[in-house]
Amino acid sequence: MTLMNVGILLSPLIAGQILSEYGYRYVYILSALMLLPTAYLVRHFYNNVRDPAYNTINIKQALAQINKNKNILGIMLANFSLHSFFSMMSIYAPLYLIANTTITLSQYVGIIIPFALIPFVLLPYELGYLADKKWGEKEMLIIGFLILIICTLLFPFLNTSSIFYISIFLFISRIGASLIETMSHTYFYKKVAVERVSIITIFNNLNALAYLVVPALAGVIIYISGDIKYVFVTYSILAALALIKISRIRDTL
Repeated sequence: MTLMNVGILLSPLIAGQILSEYGYRYVYILSALMLLPTAYLVRHFYNNVRDPAYNTINIKQALAQINKNKNILGIMLANFSLHSFFSMMSIYAPLYLIANTTITLSQYVGIIIPFALIPFVLLPYELGYLADKKWGEKEMLIIGFLILIICTLLFPFLNTSSIFYISIFLFISRIGASLIETMSHTYFYKKVAVERVSIITIFNNLNALAYLVVPALAGVIIYISGDIKYVFVTYSILAALALIKISRIRDTL
């Protein structure tokens, strides 16, 4: 997760520089070229990988199993809530800032986002260790959600165009998101064996579901209210309701 998030941090940093100098076209060209070494590495190193014997069941049965297990259901809800946050912030945060402050898109992508994403690089390894050896996942998961809910609720009420203050604010919100991301994955893979491929597939595809649900719901909210800030307020309320369910999972320590 740390290595993955290094790429997520560096990408907007590089893209912001390219965007400010050359425009959108070269951002997409570079993104396409970066897939070439990835394809080579997969082809070169994965030839001899042997998959385990998967216990495959249909999605309906997998959903029924998830619904019967409050721990798996809770951590699924945590993962979906997190990716809903990612979806909302990646789409609506820049729109809100550009419309209501003097911050430009290149500043948001090239300066604010790289700084805000630092917690995803610095925290996962240490958080994973603490979850395994010291505290378990539940407490840190709850703390992460409290940080995320408070920051999301306050975000549309920031009356500043300062890159510094907005970067710090988003940095704090990503501390909460990093806690949730690390704890949800750690907890899930402690509870679900690798052979249960259907449940793992549902868990890993919740991000795609979030990117379908959030824009659809946000579109309705903006259409009714006429103000994008209510998207952030609505998410905070829904995440708080989800936290009630998530807080009932049984810790691993």
